[in-house]
Amino acid sequence: YIYHHYRDSISSIAKECNLTKDQINYRLQKYEREKIILKYATLYNYNLIGKNNFIIVWISCKNKDILRKELENMENILTYGDMLSKWDVFINFVYTNMNDFKKDFNEFLLKNVDNIIDHSIFITTSFHLFDLKTFGIKKKFQSFQMIEERNKIINLSKNDIKILKLLEHDGRMKIIDIAKKTNLSSTAII
Repeated sequence: YIYHHYRDSISSIAKECNLTKDQINYRLQKYEREKIILKYATLYNYNLIGKNNFIIVWISCKNKDILRKELENMENILTYGDMLSKWDVFINFVYTNMNDFKKDFNEFLLKNVDNIIDHSIFITTSFHLFDLKTFGIKKKFQSFQMIEERNKIINLSKNDIKILKLLEHDGRMKIIDIAKKTNLSSTAII
């Protein structure tokens, strides 16, 4: 249930799962403690803030550690990680336009010319979030369109960005905790 509804209250989760609030609290804490749940991920609609280009890059390299250090300083990376194949590392980028990606990626390639053996670039247009069939869930998957032309772009304030950063770190963070960390009222957070 929390795979798709992790922001729901403990009461809602308990009702949906036919358990008590105490049982849900206990189990969630146990799952987090035992690392069954690593993170409550927040999915952003990057199109609404003008980020319309989602690019996946696979890289084969001589030294992954050197590459990782370089990636930590790059601004437009959503995620990166190790691969077990011909390729050593995957990188997910998000950009406002392809020209900026090409410029940044070419600079990255030049900086790492002695380390990068090969690379492959994929343009992403959509992705699907499947239910956990492992747990017997039989609902239809959710599809998210990655590329969508928008006439209007939402401008985020500094407070919006603070809130979104906190939710990226902990998608289940309580409104009151977000309010404390941002020095905003609970009403403003909601």
